[in-house]
Order: sequence, then C-alpha cells, then structure tokens
Amino acid sequence: MNIEKNNVAQIEYTLTNAEAEVMDASSGNPLAYLHGHSNLIPGLENKLEGKTKGDKFKITIPAAEAYGERVDVLIQTVPSDMFQGVDNVEVSMRFEAQSEQGMHSVEITAIEGDQKSQWMVTIQWQDLN
Repeated sequence: MNIEKNNVAQIEYTLTNAEAEVMDASSGNPLAYLHGHSNLIPGLENKLEGKTKGDKFKITIPAAEAYGERVDVLIQTVPSDMFQGVDNVEVSMRFEAQSEQGMHSVEITAIEGDQKSQWMVTIQWQDLN
C-alpha cells in the first residue's frame, strides 16, 4: 500500500545536519503518524507521499519546508529557570512555549554555562498558529 492521505504510516529514519552529524534516529523504533494531517514537517510529508513499504531514500529538506527560515529578531537568551523540571537541556532540543501571542515552538540554539548552576539558553521562537 502506498502512503497517502488518511493512512497511518511507519517510518524508520536518521536525521543528520549539514555536517552529516546524526541529530536524531528512530533506531529500530519506527515513527507512526497519520499522513496528510500535518503531523510531520511539510517537506518530509510531501516526500513520503506515494512511497511504499521497503522504499529507501535520502532527502534534503529546505528550512522553508521544515521549521522555517532563521529570523534573528526571534532569537533571545533566557535564564535556565525557564526550563524547570528538565534535567538536561541540549542544543537542537525543541519545546512548546506559551506567550501572550499564543503557543510557539522554541528551539535551543546555544547554551552558556555548565548546567550545574545558573546558565543561559538561547532560543529561537517559531509561530505555531
């Protein structure tokens, strides 16, 4: 069966950055999702359309078809206490945040300090609305 709208699909994946460093991987635990309902980034969902079980391929997804282009005005540095209850914060981790303008996705882009005391995190806001 081909992957198409309203079908549940499972994918095995390895996500790498431009330097070919592994950022994330399914590692034998396929990711299940409902196709055609914006459950994946648009560029990936578009590339999966029509694929079938056993297909293997590599794709590069431009920022505009993923989480969006970098917008410097949306980058800010926040104190570590904004991440209470999170034991280990790493660059590229994503969180959902509430602001006066609604829900946003934030990505950790830098960490200053040793995470044992006071440290600062640089985040990039992204609109979810």
